[in-house]
Amino acid sequence: MRITRNPADSLKFKVPSLRNVMLSFPYFHDGRTRDIFDVFEHYNARVVNGPTTDPLVRNKIPLSNFEKGQLWAFLNTLTDQAFISNPGLAQP
Repeated sequence: MRITRNPADSLKFKVPSLRNVMLSFPYFHDGRTRDIFDVFEHYNARVVNGPTTDPLVRNKIPLSNFEKGQLWAFLNTLTDQAFISNPGLAQP
């Protein structure tokens, strides 16, 4: 809202990239989980609706165990091995 000056944007935020998401825990804006499968389960069964909940997740996102495995596999493909193994980008 501070950027757009639109009151309808209150409590909204920019979604970060999924690059290296499997290495970027903890997850969620408050860091409540370190396990990606807990993230899947949150959207599968524990969504709490509020005024800013996206309509696409209001009714949860039912995922089978197979789908969770497929999602896990896909997210792993977004890990940039060249980036994470580059010594020039290592933190001191």
